[in-house]
Parts: sequence; structure tokens; C-alpha cells
Amino acid sequence: MRFGSAKVTPTLAEQFNFAAGVVPLFQKLLADKKNGVSLTYQQATRVIITLRELSDFMLVHGEPNKDRQKLLRNLMIVELMVDLLHLPIVNMPDQGFMTNIFGGAYDALLGYLLGDSRKNELYIAKQMDFFFSQISLPGELGIWSASMVTELIRDNRQIVDRIPKTHIDAFVELLFKNRNYRYLDMLNVLCVCDGVSLPENQNYITKKWLVESKQKSNAICCFLTETGESLNNSKRTNKYDVSRTYVSIDGGRQWQALDEFATTANSLDVKFLVHQLELFEKLSTGRNEYVNEIITESLCYLTWEEAFMCLKDERLPSDLRAKYCSLIISLFIDIGDNFSVLNRVKLTFIYENIGVSRKRTDRAKSIVSGVASARFFPALREWVEKFLDNTKDMTASEKPYNLLVRQVLRMVYYLATFGYYQGDDVAALMMPMLSLMDGTNDKPLPTHDLEALSAEESKKLVEEYSTTGRFLPSEVNKAVVDAKLMAMDVLEIIFNLRFNNRLEKFINIFKQMDYAIKGLPNGNYKELAPLLREDFDIHDDPKVTSKARAYLANMMEETAFLKDKGVRMKTILLDLSRYQYDAMITKTMQLLTRYFSAHDLLFERAVQAQVVINKESVEMFVILSQKLPVLRRLANAKMSPEQIKTMSEILDTLIGYCVIDPITEESHKMNQDILYNQGIIADIFDLLGQKIDIKLLDQYEGLRNVIRKAFNFLKVMARDNPDVQQRLFDRLTELLVVRGAENEMAEALTEVFTRNKNNCLRCPKDFIKKVLKLQCEVGIEVPQFLGILQAAVKVEEINLPIKGNQARVMKFFMEERERIARLLDVNKGKIASVLKKGTETELHYFVNLVDLLATCAEGENKFIESICQTIFSVDELLDILIDNSLYSCHKKPILRFLLWVYINTGDDSSAAGSTINEDMRLWGFLRALISEIKGVIKHLKSSTNDAKSFVSTSPTSVCKEPNHHWTVFYIFEAVVPFLDIFYKNYYSKDSSMTEQHNLTNDLGKVLIEFTELVSHYITDPIRSKQLIKTVTTILQMSSLGKKDIEHFQSRFASGLYNQEMLSDSRRKYQEIYKGEEEINASLNIFAVMMKKCYGGENTALAQLGFSNDRKYIDNEDESSPEFLPLGEDFQTLVECFTKKDIKETKVVEEMAEKLIDCVWILDHTSFTNEKAKLEASRLTVVCLKLLRAFIHNEERRLPSDWEDNLKSNEKILLQIKSVQCSLNKLSAIEKVVPLLTKGSNEAVKETLSFLVSLLYNGNLEVQNEFMNYFLSTREETFFFSIKNHMQISLMATKEKKSLISQHETKIAEAVGQMKHLKKMLLDREATKGSRLGSTAMLSSKMSLKQLYSSTTSLRKDLGTPKKSLMDNGYLDNKIHPKVLTEKKEVATPTSINIHVEEEPEIDNALLEALSANDDGHIELVLKLLGLMCDGQHNEIQHYLRDQPDNIKSINLIAEIITFLQVIYSNINATNIDLVQELFQTLLEVSAGNFHNQIVCFEHKIIDYVNHIIRLFSFSSCELPEVLDLKKTVSELIVALIEENNPEIAANVEEIKESIDHVAILENVFTYYKLYNLELEEFEKDLEIEDAKSCKEQILDVGFRYFHILLRLRDLPGTNVTLEKLSESFDEKELLKNCWDYFQEHTMSIEVLKDNNLQKIHFKVKSVDVLREDVKEQLKWNVDRTSPSNKQRDFVDWSADIINDIKYQTKIMANPLARFLVKHENLWHKLVIMVTLILNLVMLLSFTANSNDVFTTKPLYPTWYPYFLYTFGGIHVVLSFILVLAYFISNRPTLPSWSDIINDIKGLFGFETTQKAAHENKLEVKFFTAQTIYYLIFFALSFSALFFDGYFYCVHLFHIVPRSQMLMRVLQAVTLNGKSLLLVAVLGVLIIWIYAVAGFAFVRYAFIDDDGLYCNTMLQCFVTSLRFGIIEGIQNYVGIPAKYASFNHYTVRMLYDVTFFIIFVTILMNIIFGIIVDTFSELRNIKWETDQDMKNFCFICSRSNYDFEHYGQVYIDYS
Repeated sequence: MRFGSAKVTPTLAEQFNFAAGVVPLFQKLLADKKNGVSLTYQQATRVIITLRELSDFMLVHGEPNKDRQKLLRNLMIVELMVDLLHLPIVNMPDQGFMTNIFGGAYDALLGYLLGDSRKNELYIAKQMDFFFSQISLPGELGIWSASMVTELIRDNRQIVDRIPKTHIDAFVELLFKNRNYRYLDMLNVLCVCDGVSLPENQNYITKKWLVESKQKSNAICCFLTETGESLNNSKRTNKYDVSRTYVSIDGGRQWQALDEFATTANSLDVKFLVHQLELFEKLSTGRNEYVNEIITESLCYLTWEEAFMCLKDERLPSDLRAKYCSLIISLFIDIGDNFSVLNRVKLTFIYENIGVSRKRTDRAKSIVSGVASARFFPALREWVEKFLDNTKDMTASEKPYNLLVRQVLRMVYYLATFGYYQGDDVAALMMPMLSLMDGTNDKPLPTHDLEALSAEESKKLVEEYSTTGRFLPSEVNKAVVDAKLMAMDVLEIIFNLRFNNRLEKFINIFKQMDYAIKGLPNGNYKELAPLLREDFDIHDDPKVTSKARAYLANMMEETAFLKDKGVRMKTILLDLSRYQYDAMITKTMQLLTRYFSAHDLLFERAVQAQVVINKESVEMFVILSQKLPVLRRLANAKMSPEQIKTMSEILDTLIGYCVIDPITEESHKMNQDILYNQGIIADIFDLLGQKIDIKLLDQYEGLRNVIRKAFNFLKVMARDNPDVQQRLFDRLTELLVVRGAENEMAEALTEVFTRNKNNCLRCPKDFIKKVLKLQCEVGIEVPQFLGILQAAVKVEEINLPIKGNQARVMKFFMEERERIARLLDVNKGKIASVLKKGTETELHYFVNLVDLLATCAEGENKFIESICQTIFSVDELLDILIDNSLYSCHKKPILRFLLWVYINTGDDSSAAGSTINEDMRLWGFLRALISEIKGVIKHLKSSTNDAKSFVSTSPTSVCKEPNHHWTVFYIFEAVVPFLDIFYKNYYSKDSSMTEQHNLTNDLGKVLIEFTELVSHYITDPIRSKQLIKTVTTILQMSSLGKKDIEHFQSRFASGLYNQEMLSDSRRKYQEIYKGEEEINASLNIFAVMMKKCYGGENTALAQLGFSNDRKYIDNEDESSPEFLPLGEDFQTLVECFTKKDIKETKVVEEMAEKLIDCVWILDHTSFTNEKAKLEASRLTVVCLKLLRAFIHNEERRLPSDWEDNLKSNEKILLQIKSVQCSLNKLSAIEKVVPLLTKGSNEAVKETLSFLVSLLYNGNLEVQNEFMNYFLSTREETFFFSIKNHMQISLMATKEKKSLISQHETKIAEAVGQMKHLKKMLLDREATKGSRLGSTAMLSSKMSLKQLYSSTTSLRKDLGTPKKSLMDNGYLDNKIHPKVLTEKKEVATPTSINIHVEEEPEIDNALLEALSANDDGHIELVLKLLGLMCDGQHNEIQHYLRDQPDNIKSINLIAEIITFLQVIYSNINATNIDLVQELFQTLLEVSAGNFHNQIVCFEHKIIDYVNHIIRLFSFSSCELPEVLDLKKTVSELIVALIEENNPEIAANVEEIKESIDHVAILENVFTYYKLYNLELEEFEKDLEIEDAKSCKEQILDVGFRYFHILLRLRDLPGTNVTLEKLSESFDEKELLKNCWDYFQEHTMSIEVLKDNNLQKIHFKVKSVDVLREDVKEQLKWNVDRTSPSNKQRDFVDWSADIINDIKYQTKIMANPLARFLVKHENLWHKLVIMVTLILNLVMLLSFTANSNDVFTTKPLYPTWYPYFLYTFGGIHVVLSFILVLAYFISNRPTLPSWSDIINDIKGLFGFETTQKAAHENKLEVKFFTAQTIYYLIFFALSFSALFFDGYFYCVHLFHIVPRSQMLMRVLQAVTLNGKSLLLVAVLGVLIIWIYAVAGFAFVRYAFIDDDGLYCNTMLQCFVTSLRFGIIEGIQNYVGIPAKYASFNHYTVRMLYDVTFFIIFVTILMNIIFGIIVDTFSELRNIKWETDQDMKNFCFICSRSNYDFEHYGQVYIDYS
């Protein structure tokens, strides 16, 4: 045994410490007392205080706490207190102390027993005798013990039923001796137990206590009460107040006003009166007429006037008035013929009464005569109205009054349920109910107490109570909550009434429409007639849809009791849900969901509703209205003999209704449906669910009889009724534990599986085991349990066994063989004597057991056959068969056993089968069989009634004498199958044994006669088919004449199957009920279509108002996991828990938490009746749907292509995540996951769907919470549940495959048989020299067509084409023949080569033969597992494989692969999505997890992968489905081989060797060819709607498999080359083109991960979208100053590059733009070439005009203009193309207004607004040099045409941007342009200074003739600027000779030298230095960039050495 430790909260630790601290005290006290030590006062006080604290410890907020009670049990404190009570105290010194201690101990034990804990009761029940012995003790000890016993036996049926009458006598006697209320309590708990009244005890107590006490004058054990008026009349006085009630405690001698008595009398006397009233109530519970008559009439203990007066008397305490109110209910309301009319919705209506105006009358006027309540109702109604009007709110501190309010509301509930409130009365109740429910009106204290406080204190107190106090559990709040719960129960009754009104009005609309269509009076709504079409579409006729919605809205408005559309109702209920009481939460959620699901509930019930029109149906409905209320009342009571008789009569009546004919017991579908709609199944479940002690069954003989009939009723109800069968199937476990009617129970459960393939396929393994164990317990007395297993083992609908069930039955049979097969084993070799001399029980058991074994062996199971062969030998079997003293009932199981165990076996070399043809005993058996058949034929001919009965029914008991009924049954069930197999497989036609041939001929003749006879009466198509098949087989082997065979063929090949196989009673039924069934079918269709109209379009726009193109739900099938209700109701309900606007939805966590809490509470609540279970299950499903809708509604905001643009949808994804996280914080996982193991099938499905939504998009927070949940709870049940669901689906899949195999075998046999029959007939005709007539040939074809029509239906169900039986193959027409690889042929199963002129017709009865529901919900399970691991959550991936902290670990990865192993070889349209989900889940759980990848490989995943990649089509699958599967498989392959980690190297190596390389290449090649098909051809031949999208999908899959090949090639030691792989391909050239294509569009990158070099290949759809200039910009301009800066800058670049690529992709989609941009380099080259040509021509042809030296126009040859316009025009066009391509590719942007304003502000020095943090690095602005350059380039090109081509010289500069070197040279000048500009400005300033100096001092040296002008300052500056910059002024400005002097030379020396030094030397060198330094800097940057690109990884900055060290190669990233 394993133990674990877990951290507990400080609170729990404190509780444990307290309880543990008590133990030493009690132990010391016991030790002291045993040693004779007397207690001191201090010691006694300490013990008493401890016991008092212990009592208080077990109560929390006034409620018992089971966890604390459990502490007392675990620490053995209970035993210590019981030991303490055993101590002697009489005559002891400390007797007083010990008496008080005993009182404290009893109080503590009483607290321990409080609450409904069976463990606590059973734990202390061991001391029952001791406590009973203490009751009789005098004084307080006896009273304390009585209280203890009372609590112990309360609601404990096992104890109560064991209490004898003598004990009751003793209790009453004690009451006579000591008038104490605790003795009344003891009698109280014996009257009603766990809600079930015990009339026998009630009557006996009444007799002993009330009746006999009247006879004892000295025995006053009952207080008397009387009204003042009654006392005045009896005593003839007027001293008593007539408005008061009086009480007497002395037998009527003295009377005191009750109000005075309640306030002034002894408290024990008051309690006695109160408990006396409680006992009155319990005695009368369950409508005990005897008790009611004694109390209210005979002895007049309490009359109506007295009770009603006390209820009204406000002078009485409120709690006492509440008791009288409760008594009024049990004594005067819940009595007699009052029955509930509103506790259930009404689903059946009398058609002619619908819509008929009926004047409303009071219940008092319309009530059945004799019901006393009718005369009381007016006064009650008046008082109730007044009381409710005066009770607008509730005060917490007034607990007694709140108790009264609850009882008054309970009384209203009963009155409303019984129909006393109708119409306006109900509407009048609504407002008071809402006021009482509204918690915001409540106060903590009465108004006068609040007014006594200061205003501030009062306000604070009220505010605190209103905001928090009223929601917390407390004793005073509980009374308020109970009252509000009762008000909500009343509200639910009002809802039922409203619903009944609405449903009737809805059906009235249908009725009037029906009348209008038929032209009858009072018709209306004819425009809704299209809604009767099953193919009606709301889009086809919007007018009809609009009309339907309008009529529906009007109907709902008319029947609404509230006119505010439920606004106040919603507010009140949501407020009530905040109360911290489980019952309050579930009730509010139930009412809220019901109120806002009114339409959905209406349509759901309308589909189920029925109208009755026939006289028989109406009469039955009226009778049911009277009998079913009685049945419901008695079903929850311990019935008296009279009640048992009544119940038996009712059940007999119901059983009769369910069958058409008592003899044939054919089901009466119409009556079954009427009964089902009355909720009868739930009532029967309640009846069977009564808790009784099986050890006391003898006391329940009458109840046993009722239970037998209840099971008989279930049997006939379940017959051919899938709904009832499903209800019983869901309750198999509960039904199996019922005792007392085992035979009938077994027969009822047999019907659950009879003709119900779904239940057979889903039969639980545990159920089979339990049935066999139960069979062992009951022995041979109940052989019917074996019949259950036989029904579950073989699917009667398709006459095939279920191998899984066979194996399970045999497994458990072998485990229990010693007990089950004892009858066989003990009489080994003496079976014949058992059959002859055995009792009827033994014979019945023998027949059922051998039949079961034979059925288990059916289907050629060698293992089962070998087991069965140890039971009987062939000789034993044949000896029994030839024993003429045995009857057919004995031989039937023996013959079946022989057939399936020895003849038709899985062993082809069976010795028995090979020799049986030669065994003369067999032929003797056949000879006797012929005689027996002849005798049957003779009898059936003489008795038509017997013929009908015998052929259409099965015998019910074994026979003890010859019985023709059994013989017919024997022939059909055993003889016919045996003869078919024997003659087909073992009879040798060519044998020389003449006698056998003659016997065969005789057998053929007698069977033909038998067939002729029974063909008129047979109703079972399976039997008829088998009979015809067998006779056909015998005819083939016989030597009968051609006429006999032709007659049989012509008679039965079509006639037997074309006739309607109906019994006379069935035909009569159809005649009577055909019209009724048709009208109900139309009503159901109308309801479905109205639901569609109300729901509206299934779009996000229509349902949510979101403007996108998505559906709201992807699948409108209500059984699909993603289904959510359509329509306004559901979205309104969702909005109750959310705050919604058009942009986002915010979950209100407090409200959403209530939904989650509601689910958790319902899951942890035990419900006592079926109705509550169904309602809880439905509420659970609705809550889960709402929780899922929170996420789903947000997910629908996403566009359909959201995955292609994650960034633009990031906000929505974050909102989805926010909703998920909000729900996750509310412990959704912890509270919802347990439903996977305990919830109903629908709840499990919704739980999985919700968890899938919660994990949508791989929410990491939710994934982590799952992991925390697993680790913190050590949750094993989750993994067992997941495994169980997978195994359920796995077994269903296996069984389907098995049934397919069996059917295919039958198909082959059938075709072979018909082929052989044709050949035989032709041979015989040829022998006679004539040909077989066309009639015979046609008959042969017809028999094949008719007899085996199920073949096609089976194949259609499984998605296989009719023309082929193969599972998978290349020959599917969904792959174009041109693209299939012809390298090899694929082996396919051999098809049957028989020519059938007509395809067999589809048998509609078998179309759904194998459509069993997926109760395992495997796809949801797989999605859940995949999403849990989404994003490579490594921790969960590991945990799914191994749970080391659990006792038992489950490898879910292995379970997934095991499922795949079963399904992968038979992929078809029905399961391809499942296969894809399997691979997708394996991908998620194994991606990045080496250990899981190893598990995948070890479980042969590569074998399954190889199988799939070798196929290109699957049975009936569309190409997109196949591509999706192939894509997922490729992703899994990549995940398995993508890592180079040494830990998985060996696994990757194994995968590399195992995977089919050639098949991978074949996928690449095939999809390449398919992609290159013309679009029209693609669409036409493959019938693809969206061919373009499909082609893209094809290309994507091709790339994936190509990248797998590249990855395999990268692995060391792999020789994956095109040359090697293409050896088996014929189209090698095309294959080479294919390879080149994929290689050209593939790129790769290497990543160093965990010191392992990983190479990743990826598809590049178009290399053109990433422009070269962009790559160059990124390469040279990214920030490489540090690795972090480089990555950060690269991320910025990446975003811009991605946007540019998207833009370029759009460009490439336009042919013209693609042409311009794609050839941009060509345009550049052409324009440069044309520019060179033009400039060269100008160079050689231009001549100056000597006549005009100032003209710009040159002289040129005459041809030059033509040349200029030709080449110039070309240049203009090319320039325009360049500009256009530039603008298309770069999208120059104009500055925004903000940019302009910022520039202006910056120009004037103002502060500018902050720009965006990220500036697009690829953005080209319009006003930049590059854009302006291109514009000028084009302008000059165009202008050059008009200026003789001069401007073409400028275009030569275009070589600069095309050369990186020249650009760097240019950059050397422009990069530091600002510095150069400033230096230039400085130079100009210097020249200006020298110009000024020159003008002032050396102007004489400037000579105009030399071009040195200096006459003005401007001339002087211009001259200095020109000559100073060129070579310096000193070189040009000389000294004229006339001014030559030393002084002038000195001045010039200073002028010239300083200019030369300052300007020429320093300034010019500064400029040159800046340029040179810039150039050098650029060169260094380039070198560093080159080195970085060559030697370091761009991403991780690791050197090439690391890559060379860890990998095989390093790619030069440059």
C-alpha cells in the first residue's frame, strides 16, 4: 500500500489539533473511572465544557460538517464516548457529575449523527442494542438515549424496517408514563423514512397512541385543542373567545387560550404541543386516509376550522402558525383525489380540444366530487393573498416569521400544483413571489429596531447586510433562504403553467394551419404551409420565415406573465445566485436558464409532443390522466396491501396498452409514445429505486409483485422503442441492484439489447461481469440473465455476433464456470437424462446456457470454440439429436451448439466437420427431422390461428411434451442455419451414397412446402432471408427437377420479400393509427422548421452582430460537439453573465463563477428521483454550453483567414485569452474535469468541448493550471477516464471492422451461391439439349438482388464504393489518372468476378446498421490532449506518457497509437477526420519531446505512416481531405526527425532506415504533376469546387514531402539522391524538372540549438518578393554594434521586410506590375545602354556653328533628328517604365500634415510633437533625393527630345546608383555633407574677407582685360571666388609694371601668402581630409560587415568554428 503526504491549510490543521486534544482527556477519564477514582468538581466541569465544545465543533453556521464528524470517527472519539456511557453511575459518589457528563456525551453523539451521513449512522449502529436498552431508564438518561436513537434511525430504512411492533408499543408506553416530546420524536421518525411514508407504522401508531389513549382515562399523552366557538357549544357557555383557539393538557378538564399557553406555559409543555403537531403531520403524510379520518373527524383532534383559525391568528407565535400551516397541507390539501397537474409539463393533447374556448372556473367548482379541499380553497386563497400582500420583504432576525412564510409558500405550491390557481390567479402570484425572492428588499432587523438605532448605525448595518451579510451562511439566513427557495419552487410551477399554455397555443397554430390546408372551418396561418416540408430552408422563402417569427413572438407575448421581458426576473435571480448556499445556486441557475431558454424548450418539447385524434387514444389518455397521479403518489410510498393492489391494477392496465396483441406482444408504438410523454419511465425508476432491505424481502411480498409488474411494463415499453431502450441502458447499473423480481428484471434488460445495435456495440464490460455474477448468485432459478447476454452478444438487426462481447462473456464465464456451468459439469456425459428428467427450471437454464455458448462461438472464433468443445463432444451432441424421446426445445440449443462449435468453425481442418457427412447418425437425425417438419406442416394447415402465432412469436417456456410451437421455433433458429452450412460446406453431391441423395431431395421438397406455408405468416425479414437462402442451398445440392427449382425461384425470389411482412394485428393497428401517426409526424416537422425560423441564419453577423463572413457554429447538428443553440434566447442568457459591446466581451467573474459552482454542486449531489437526475443533467449541460459560449463568441470575431494575419487579429486573440484566463482563475478545471468520470454522456461531451475551448490556441496559463491540477490532486481519474473513452471508441471501431468482415464473407458466399445455382441450371438444361428459360435467369438475378441487398447498405454506411470491396487503393477516381505514378502496381484484394446486370437495391432498414454513436467522444479527447501540449508544453507531454506520482501510470501516447493501429488500414470518408486528428495529436504530444518520439517509434508509428504515404486516395474521400491528412502526417515525420540531439540520434537513425524514401518522392512527384494540370481540367476531372485553393494545398503538401527528403539527405550516412530514388520511375525527365522546381523554391537556415546544429528547410513561394535592394539594405545597414542591437534592429527590419514582402506579393499577383517590377534590372541596363548610344552619337555627330558662337543649337547630319526621336522615344519609354516600376515597388509616401507641421515648427525652433517609436526602414518618402532623382530623370529624358539631346549626358550618372563602389564614393562626399557644407561656408567667408581687402588695397592689380574685374565690391567678390577656389588668387592677380614697388610687393606678399596658407593649404585639405576619412570609414565598415557575415551567425553571433565543430558544414551567410 502506498501512502502520500499533502500540505493542508492552517484551518484544517487547527481542527485536527482540537479533535486530537480531546482524546487524552477521555482516555484519562475512562482509566480513572475503571480504577475507581471519583471525579472532582473541576474535573467534571472540564469534561462537560469539552463535550459542549465538541458538540459546537461539529456545527458550522448551524449546519453539521461531515469533515469534522469524520475526524471524530477517525480519531476513535466516538468509541471513547460510547465507552464512557457504559460506565456505571448509579449509587456512585460522583453520580451527579457523571449524569451531567452523560448528558454532554449524548449531545455530542447527537451532533455526530446530524446530517445525512450513512457512514456515521452505520458506525454507531453497532451499539443499537445498548442505546435501546437505555431508553427505559428513568429520568434524563432515558430521554437522552431516546433522542440518540431517534437521530440514529431517522431516514434509515434498514433500521426502521427492522423495528417490530413491540418496540412501538414500548415507545407509546413510555409516552404514557412520561409525557416528553422526545418520545414523540421517536414515533415521528417511524412514520416517514427518507421521504417515503410508512402507512403500516402510521396506522399502528395512530391506533396505539390516539385511539387507544381515548380508552384509557388516566392516560393523558396527547394535548387537546378546540376553537372557542366549539367549546362554547359543547359546554353551553359564552366564556370562550370565538376568535381564539384553546388548549388542554389534562384531557379537557381545563382550557387555556393557545396564544397565552404558547407564551406563558412550561417550555416542555409547549415543545410537547409543537412536536405533537409535527407527529400529526408525519402520521398523515402520504394521504393516509385512515389517519386523516381519525384526526380530523372521528376523534377530532384537529379540525379544519381549528387549524385555519390558528394559521390566521397573529397572536400566536409565527413558528407555531407555521406548524399549523404544514398540518393544513397534509390533512386538508394533499389528500384524496387531488393530483398534480403542473409539476410536469404537458406533452399530449386531445386534438379536437386544442384551441377550444373554455370558460375559466375555480378549481372549487370543477374539482372531482368528494374532494374536501375544494370547499377550503376560497378562504385559503383570500387569506394567502392578504398574507402575501403584507409580506413584501423578509427580516433576517425574525426567524419564526420566515419559517411561517416558507410554509405558506409551500401551501401555495401544493395548491398551484393541484390546479387551484389558474390564469389570472397565477399572474397575481407573480409579483408577490418576485418581491419575496428579491433579496435587496430584505432587512437585518425589523423596522422599529432599526429606527431605535442612530441614523448612521442603521445605515451602516443595513448596507453591510445588503452587500455581504445576507449572502453568508448563518442560522437566521438559512430561514430566509429556505423561504426564497420555496418561492422559487412556486415560480417553477408558474413556469410550467406558462409553458403548457404556450405549447398548446403553438399546437393550435399548427392545427389551424392544418385545417386551412385541408379547407376545413376555423383554418388560419395557411402561409406557414411551407414549414411542413422537411427540406424547407429559411433562405429560400424569407417571407415565410418572417411570418413565422412574428406569429411566434405574438404567441410568446400573449402568454408572458411579465411584460418587462424578464429584466426584473434576471436581476433578482442573479442576485439570489450570490447566496452561499448550494441549493440557492443550483435553483437560480435552473430558473434563469429555463426562463431564457423558453423558445428552445418549447421547440424541444413540441418535437416530442403528441396529439391524439382516435377514439382509442383519447380514451387511453383520459384514463391515464386519472391513474398516473395515483401511480406517482404510490411510487414514493411504502404501500399498504390496498395500495399494492391498486398499483398492480394500474401496471396491468399500462402493460396492456403497450402491446397490440397479448399473444404476439407486438409493440403499440402510439401508446408507448403517449406513456413516454407522461414521464412514466421516471415514475417507474422511482418505484424501483425504493430502498428496501433485501434481507427482509419476505415482508415485501406485495411490493415484490409490484416490482415484477414494473419490470414487465418496462419490458413491453422497451420493445422496439429506442428511446426507452436508451433510458434503460443509461440506468443499467441502478436496475441491476433491484432485488425481488430477478426473472422480470432480466427479461426487461434483455429488451434493452434486442434489435438495438447501438446498445449491443456499447455494452459495458462491467455490465457483462455483473450479470454473470448475478447469475451465480441466483443460480439456475433465473436463467433469464443468460438471455440478456445472448441478446447483447448478437446484433439481431443484422444477424451478426459482436466478437468483443463474445470474448468478454467467455472470459467471465471461465472465471465463474464452476458455478455457472455446474449443471453441465456435474452431469457430464448424462445430459440426455437431464433433458428427460430435469425440472422445468433446470431445462430452462440448460437451454439458455447452451444457447449462449453457441451464440458466443458463432463467427468462427477458435479460442471460444476450443473452450466449448470441452463441454460437449460431437458424439454426445449427435446422440441427443437422434434421441426421438427428446423434444425440439431440447434439441434446439444442441443443434446450434453443434453448428457453431464443430461445424462452422474457424479451423478449416475441423475433424468433426470433415467426417460428419459420413456419420449415419446425422442422416438419421435428418430423416427424423423430415418427419417432424411434415408433422408441423400438417398441424399448421389444419390451424390457421396456430400458424400465425407459431410463425410470428417465440415460445416462452420449455416444453415437457411435443410442442409444434417449439418445433417451428426450432426449425427457424437451429435447423435452417445448420442445413445451410452443412449442405454448403460438407455435403458432397458427387457421393455414391444414394440414400443421402434421396434424403436430400426429400428434405428439399418438404422445405419448399414448409416455405410455401409459412410465407403467408412470417414477419421477420431475417428469418425469411435465411430460410430462402437455406432452401436455395439444398436445391443446388439436390437432384430435383428443373421445374421444382424454377417454381421455387419464381415464387420466392421476389414475392416473399416484396410483400409487406405484417401480422394481422399490425395491419389493423396501421389502419387505426395511420392518420394519427401522420398528423404527429407533420407536427414534429412543423416544430423543427419553426425552430429554424426562430434561430435565424447561422452566421456571426445574425447571431452576434459581428461583421465577418464566418458561421456562428460550424455544424448545426445538435449531436455535434461544437453545437450551440441559435437564436436570441441563448445570447440573452449569455449576456446575463457578461458585459458586452461591439468590440469586446468581458466575463463577469462573479456570475461566471456561479455557473462553474453549479456544475460542481450538481456533480457532487445525490438525487433521489429520476426527474431530478434528468433536470440536473440538463442543467449541467446548459451551464457548460454557456461557459463555452463565452469563449466561442469571442472566437467568432476572428475572420476566417485570421491565421494568415496574426498581428491584425492580435487584439481579438488577447481578448479570447482574457476570457479563458478569467474562467481559469475560477477553478474551472478543478471543478469541471471530474465530470469526465461521473457525468452523463451528454455532460461528458460538453465537458470535453468546454475544456477544448478553454485551451483554444494553446493557452499557456490554462495548460499550466492543468499541470498544477494533476500534481496537486494526483488526479488519476482523469487519465483513467481518458483511457476509458478511448477504449470505448476503440472497441466500437473494432466491432465495426469485425462486422464488415463478416458481411463481406456473406457477400462472397452469396454471390458464389448464386453463380453456382446459375451454372447448375445451365448444365442441367444443356444435358437435356435445351437452354434455360429467361425466367430462370431473371429469377437468379432477382434472388441475388433481393437476398443480399444489405451488402450495399453496409458498404455505404462505411463509406466504401459499391463497385469495389477494397479498403484503399490508387484507383479511386478522386486522383486524376494523368498524375498517378506508374512505377509499380499496388496489390488490391481480389474482387468478385460475377456479372450482375443490376446493382443490388439498398435495403433502407440496414442503412444505419453500424452507425453506433461515438460514446467515447474520441475526436474531442484527441483535441483536448493535443491542445494541452500545444506549443510544446514539455511538462504535460511528459506527464501524458508517465505519471510517476500516481499509483498507476497510463501511457496515453501509446493508447493513441493503439487506436491508430486499428483504424489506419481502413481509412474512408467516415473516419478520415479522426485519423487526421490522431496524427495531429501525436504531433502535438511528441513535438520537441524525445521520450515521446521514442514511444511513437517503438509502437510502430512509421509502419502506419508508410501505409498512408504510399496511398493517394482513400475510399470515398475528397482530395482536400486526403491532402489535409497527408499534411499532418508530413508534420509528424518532420517532428520525429528534425532534431540532431544525441539523445534521439538512434531513434532518428531507425526512422531514417524504416521510412519509405521512394514513397515520399512519389508524393512529391504526384502532387507536382497534379499541381501542373490546367485549372479547367483540374476542376472538371476532380470535381473540386475551389480548385485554385486546392492547387495551393497540393503544392504545399508537395513541398513538405520534398523537405522531408532534404532533411533525410542532411542526416549522416544517408544517400538520398534523385538518381538513386528515381530508379523505379519511368518519367525521369519530368521527375528531374519536379526536383529542380522544388529545389529552386526551397531555402534553408541552420540553427545551433543545445549545441546541436539544426538545418531547417522552408518553402519560398516566390524569390522575387524579397527584392535584392532590400536584401542589400538589410545586409549593409543593420546595426551590428552588438549582438543585442543587431537582433533588435533585425526584428525592426523584419517587420518592415515582411510588410514589403506582402506588398510585393500583391504586386506579383498583377501580371502587368509583375512584368514591370520583375524585369527592373533589365530596364536599368537598357536605359543605360540607350543613354550611351545617344551620347556616343552626339559625340561623333555634333559640330559647332561658327557663324553664331552664342547659339546652343549644334550642327548635325540630316539623319540625326530621326535617330534622336527614335532612340530618344525609346529612352523616354524606358525612363517612364523605370519611374513607374520605382513607384510601384517602393510606394513613395507623401508627408502627413503632422510631419509638415513638425517640420515647420522645427524650422522656427518650436518644440515638435513626438514621432512614432518605430519608423519604417523601407519607407520611401516622396520628397527624398531618390524620388526626386527619378522624377528629374524622366523629365530630362522627355526634355532632351526638344533640346537636341543635350540632357542625355546627365543620364550617364545613372551608372552611379547601379554600382556599390560608386555609391560608396558618392557616400564619401555626401555622408558628411553637413561638415563639408560648413567648411565651404567658412571658405566663402574667407574669400569674402580677401575680396574686401582686395577691393580696398590691391584693386590696382585687377585688370579687366585679364578677366579680373574689381570695379565694384560685387565684381571683386565674384572674381575672388572664381579664381581663389580654382588655384588661388595669387596665381592670377599679378602686379602691373607701372605699380611695381617693394611696398606693393610686401602688401601682395602678405595678401597672397596668407590666402594660400589659410584657404588653399588648410581649408582645402580639411575638405579633402573629410572626404578621405569618410571613405576610409566606409571601407572599414564594409570590411567589418563582410567579416561579420562570413565568420559569425547573424542571429546568435556564434563563430563559424562552433558550427563547424557541432555540424557537418557551415554555410557562408554572405
